[in-house]
Parts: sequence; structure tokens; C-alpha cells
Amino acid sequence: EFSRTYLTEIDYPYKAADLLKIAAGQLLSQQQFIQKNSQNDFLFFDTSLLVIKVWSIFKYGFYNHKIEQLLRQNLPDLYFLCDWQIPWEYDPLRETPNDREALFELYKKELAELGIPFHILKGTIAERLKQIQRHI
Repeated sequence: EFSRTYLTEIDYPYKAADLLKIAAGQLLSQQQFIQKNSQNDFLFFDTSLLVIKVWSIFKYGFYNHKIEQLLRQNLPDLYFLCDWQIPWEYDPLRETPNDREALFELYKKELAELGIPFHILKGTIAERLKQIQRHI
């Protein structure tokens, strides 16, 4: 998750322009991981360029079209989307504990528009892992 590294290293509140830098770093990180693990049948990522696009729309009301272009060139085969009702856990980089349903709906809309197959994960961590296993 490149954004964590980026956001902890800058000494100013991030701006919309930083999201393109985060997207480029995330994509490079993913490409390096894919190269190192190309022998594996399945590769999982905890985040994606879709997260950056959705966050930009939610926080700033727009997104950089370069992020969309990079996203479309690197679409995942399947997306697991956590239900918004899973209990929120504090993290210093999480900004919106009260807007989770709106974000969830925005993710679903974007996934549908991009044509990315997705499954909504619900329940405990163990239950979510079982759901993932069933789908792959």
C-alpha cells in the first residue's frame, strides 16, 4: 500500500495533485510484486488504483484522468469489496469513519462502470476469508 509510505513521509497535508504521485507509486509497487511472484496462480492486493480514483472523487469532487487511464490499463480480474457495515477500526490515515456507506456505494458504482467482477465481503475476518476461498 504505497500511499501509507508516501503520506507518512511528506511534511504537509496532501493535496489532490499528490494522488497522481501515489497512483504512480502504487502501480510501480504492484508491477514489482507481480514480477517477483509471477509463478503464483493468484496474487492479492490490499489496495488498487480504484481506491485512489474513488477517494479523489469523494474528497475533491473530481479525479485526474491519468489515474483513470492507469486504472483501465491495470484492471484486476476480481475485486473483493468489504461491506460498509464491518466495524470501523481506527487508523491514523483513515479520514472518514462516518461516510462509509457513501464510499461503499461509490465503489460499487465505479466497479460496475469499469466492468470489474466483484464480491461483497461481510462478517468476521474468518467469514470473509471463507467467502474469498469460495470465490477463487
